Amino acid sequence: MNRYFPIVVPVLIASFAGCGSNTPSKPPATAVKTPTVAEKPKAAPEKVKHVEPPKEKPVKVADITKKKDAKGDNAVPVAKAESPKPPLAPTAERFLLFTPMNPLIIDVELTIDGQPHLAAMEKLVDEVLKLGDTDGDGRPTWKEVAESKRFKYGQFGNVAINGENNIKQILEMYDPDRNGTVNRTEVPRFLTRNAGGARPFSIRGTSDFRETSRYESPLWNLLNTDGDRHSISSAEMAAAPSRLRSRDTDDDDLVVPADLNSNSAVMPGEMPVRRRDRGPTAARLLANDAKWDMIRVDLDDQYALGGNLTPESLPWTPKLFAQLDADKSGRLTKAEYLLLEKVPAHIRLAVNFGKSGKAELKKEGEKPPEAVANQEGPVQIRVLNLCEELEALPHSVGEQSGRLTLSIGGMNLTFYTNDTVGAVDFEAQAKQVLEMYDVDKNGYLESKEVPADAVAAFGAFEGVDTDADAKVYPGEIATYLSQQQAALRSQVHAKAEDREDAFFLVLDENGDERLDGREIENAPNRLKLFDKNEDGEIVGDEIPPAMIVGFSRGSLQNLDALFAMPSLVARPPTKDIPRWFTLMDTSGDSVISSREFLGEPEQFEKLDANKDGFLDAVEVKAAEPK
Repeated sequence: MNRYFPIVVPVLIASFAGCGSNTPSKPPATAVKTPTVAEKPKAAPEKVKHVEPPKEKPVKVADITKKKDAKGDNAVPVAKAESPKPPLAPTAERFLLFTPMNPLIIDVELTIDGQPHLAAMEKLVDEVLKLGDTDGDGRPTWKEVAESKRFKYGQFGNVAINGENNIKQILEMYDPDRNGTVNRTEVPRFLTRNAGGARPFSIRGTSDFRETSRYESPLWNLLNTDGDRHSISSAEMAAAPSRLRSRDTDDDDLVVPADLNSNSAVMPGEMPVRRRDRGPTAARLLANDAKWDMIRVDLDDQYALGGNLTPESLPWTPKLFAQLDADKSGRLTKAEYLLLEKVPAHIRLAVNFGKSGKAELKKEGEKPPEAVANQEGPVQIRVLNLCEELEALPHSVGEQSGRLTLSIGGMNLTFYTNDTVGAVDFEAQAKQVLEMYDVDKNGYLESKEVPADAVAAFGAFEGVDTDADAKVYPGEIATYLSQQQAALRSQVHAKAEDREDAFFLVLDENGDERLDGREIENAPNRLKLFDKNEDGEIVGDEIPPAMIVGFSRGSLQNLDALFAMPSLVARPPTKDIPRWFTLMDTSGDSVISSREFLGEPEQFEKLDANKDGFLDAVEVKAAEPK
């Protein structure tokens, strides 16, 4: 643990259990610790060093099972001698999410191709260290790496090395101890070009729409037409379907957020797209590289208005304050903030990337929820555990392929995965390259066949021709392409932010990030549900706030693509229904609206048995001749 200031209070943290001082209902499975890139030696992993309490004042667990709080009149559980919490799984990364309601500690257990995420970078580092030791003395140096043809052309995604100036730059950037030797902590920076702090996991994000995502959002501005910018009246609720359909410009009976966030006003008085103003921090990493001073400032600013945190600052998790306040002084010291790294998490997730890897079930033999069991493809993200304090709040969990939606205490949290490099077929790409440039069709490439303008995509011929036989075969091309993306595939990046349009989620009943015909028509009824005081209008405070956290693999140079939440696959049509039904269902929502129906209105009315304005598979099949 990186410590920016000394721990001055003896604490015992290994025996904390659950969220607050409660034991989690579904404890995480234990696993053998996987060393980080910085700590794994060539042989056995080093032992983790722990900070022990001062010897002159030994502390016994039984002696501190309960202490008095600052007022001296309430017994606060601090630690328990029995049933200590199992150690955190080695695949877990931890970060602090700054939600509008309460800070939440998130543990995410990451796997890549079915293995702990740390293993991918470790394997890559091992390969580079071996290739970098060109003289075989067991001591790779930066001079060897800089002069090696295996790295000269940027084959591992590293900066290409051309001439003495580049060699000097390599040493300045990646050999901070200036000893000329390549060690395990330096290799990730070289391969990733310091992207994401060269860590296997990184997170960033700001709350740019914290104050405006509900009552100044694109949907709010679309529906608000009477000049009162602070509320949506009953008349505006009733007009919602027509206003929404005005944005269905491609007439597919669907409205997506991008349809609302448009600079081109389709009706008088509409507001243009909002300018994005940088807001407070949305997430901070809690790990060896944690910026503890900034974490303390963020917590105090966002939850104590710049003052000092108190239990009242944490309405969802007041026990967290008791866990951090080790000396029971009623005030957190700098040292006590470091305990955020050790206390039990509020939410535990499992996120999987790559070819294999289905999130482990919560218990051995337990069946996944029906919504997950019926979907196609692997489950890339699962919730493993909510702490007891969150479980006690009104909440719901929705799990879909690549997406997890949590509704907790009147707030919406969406987690998603986006693997921009996971589906790449290097062998297929190599075959395409060969077909494109193999002029004489002899099954391999020669340097004269590869044009200069192909270097950017294909790479320098000498870099691909690893055996230097002046011939490049498909296997060499596939290896080169795979090595080029090896670092990208070994890192997981995350981004946390506020939803730009939290109001949109009010109408999106099934959480698929789009409004289909049925949701559009039902908009007035949905809006009325959020008129909490039943005064005939909706104000911003009645709309649940919403945040989104994405986990992705890919290049940080293209953030828009990296953190674009993938659309959910359209629901498959029911079997044994007429082909015309599928063709007319342009929105892919398994129902046909009157706008989608291509027949006569009389035919639609006859088929619409329940008179709800939509045709579903049941109605269509019932109307078929027996």
